[in-house]
Amino acid sequence: MNPFDGNFALNYVLPLAQAAYNEPWNSANNPILATFTQVQELLVDDTGPALLSRAQTLNEDTSLLQEMLRPAGSGTPATVADAIHAETGLPVIPRPAPYAITPTTPIDKRFGWVCRDNQRLIVTFRGTQTTGDWLHDFNFIPAPYLPIPNKATVHAGFQTVYYAVRDNLIQLVNASSSGITELLVTGHSLGAAIALLAMPDLLNNLQTTHGLKVSPILYNFAGPRPGYPDFKDLFNATVDLCWRVVNVWDIVPRVPPPLAGYIHVGNELDIDSGFSFDVARNHHLDTGYLPGLTQWVQQHQPTAAQPKQIGPAPAILAGISD
Repeated sequence: MNPFDGNFALNYVLPLAQAAYNEPWNSANNPILATFTQVQELLVDDTGPALLSRAQTLNEDTSLLQEMLRPAGSGTPATVADAIHAETGLPVIPRPAPYAITPTTPIDKRFGWVCRDNQRLIVTFRGTQTTGDWLHDFNFIPAPYLPIPNKATVHAGFQTVYYAVRDNLIQLVNASSSGITELLVTGHSLGAAIALLAMPDLLNNLQTTHGLKVSPILYNFAGPRPGYPDFKDLFNATVDLCWRVVNVWDIVPRVPPPLAGYIHVGNELDIDSGFSFDVARNHHLDTGYLPGLTQWVQQHQPTAAQPKQIGPAPAILAGISD
């Protein structure tokens, strides 16, 4: 087992996961990306309506894809849930109206970034730009893992989202892969699920310099369970350095449930960012993950307690949770 590197997770990977939500690219919005080369936006492969029509023709679950296409700031008006919160003080998950995609509907086609840091190629995926709605309507429908046929079973909705960006992803990765020795993939929330589905596929399609071995590295935040035990077997046989950072109070890593057949892959590092009834607070990177990961590093690597430097540091061993 490869040890968990807290400084690397806090100072390097977490800012990359945060940068996946920021647009447009510039050094002010994404200072960490300004230090890299070959920075490319990761875009969905088609316009919103055509993309959904194609997915629906294949009888795929499009609800998560619709939420991924919802732009930041599309917002939610006052709802019954808001009224309950105002009346009782109980926290609730905001429930946006389902995002209906039409030819004139604004969509967010950017799902993250692909970039180079010397011999390390980086892929970072965002989650949804709104919080909560996909949890209300979440289902447990499985589907065969399409990139490597007859090998594994994954969540159908996660795969639909991944296939919306897959062609562009493989094209960008192979265009930037010459001379790389590491492939780092990360994501938050639904982006973490996409990252898990993407990694075996990328390694299977990677075009790199002859004779160079590429080491896969995956650090995720707040990721749900991606598939059945056969996907875990496939993934773990392919990727030997995978750490999932989980806030113990975040509900997203608890879905889909094991009773529905779903299971996590890789290794889990549990952090505690403080108890809250606020589901969104427990899940967001800034409030649900940065405090707990900073505390973990303070306890295990006190010289690197604040996320100031960029780059890997000496690794240390962390416990594993199922």
